[in-house]
Amino acid sequence: MTTRVPPKRKADAAEEGICGDATKSLNGPGMKHKNKKPRQQQQQQQQSEGKAPKTALGKVVAAIRALGKPSSPQAILKCVADKFAYDNASVLKRAMKAAEGKELTKMKASYWVAADPVPTAASGPQLTVEVLRVGTSGSTGGLVVEVGDDVAIDYELRLAAEPDNVVEAGKSFKFTVGGGEVIKGMDRGVRGMVTGERRRITVPWSLGYGKRGSMPDIPPEADLVFTITLRAQTKS
Repeated sequence: MTTRVPPKRKADAAEEGICGDATKSLNGPGMKHKNKKPRQQQQQQQQSEGKAPKTALGKVVAAIRALGKPSSPQAILKCVADKFAYDNASVLKRAMKAAEGKELTKMKASYWVAADPVPTAASGPQLTVEVLRVGTSGSTGGLVVEVGDDVAIDYELRLAAEPDNVVEAGKSFKFTVGGGEVIKGMDRGVRGMVTGERRRITVPWSLGYGKRGSMPDIPPEADLVFTITLRAQTKS
């Protein structure tokens, strides 16, 4: 497989910690201060309505999904406070730490939900991931693929414009995630997988072989479709 070495990832932009569907302020313009509900009353109302997850980790996961991108602990804490009126920072931080490599994926200084495909920037090219078969725990105990892990995959590569034609295929192809050994789309597409899982990954040309392509099989600016099965992984 022809490989393209991706540039080093830039540091994440400063986060404002805004929840995507966070509870609106009760003391905004046009509202009197006396209408603002005490934090305890607000929390009790949310819990009674079934809106607040019962566990600290559940609140963290809900906050990350509301933020919509890998987020710093500070942004997650703020979102949890805004969304669920819960501000026990020490409990939330312990939950995040305990879930690393399990329910949560640590990405430098940020967290993402391991079961969810890693999003790209809203303004950038989009990677589409479809799970075709759920994986099994196997020898890894259900741990998900993260940056730095060594993986072995079976794959088939097709052009998005010619979905019936297999351009390239491989068995037990090995590489290190995040090591710049494969195209960006494949590298990102395997993250979050567990052993035995099968995915279809649609890769835009900018995350594939770029403007030049990889002739003769892959023309310039060609979108790609990978079908990938994770055979093995070794944690870093």
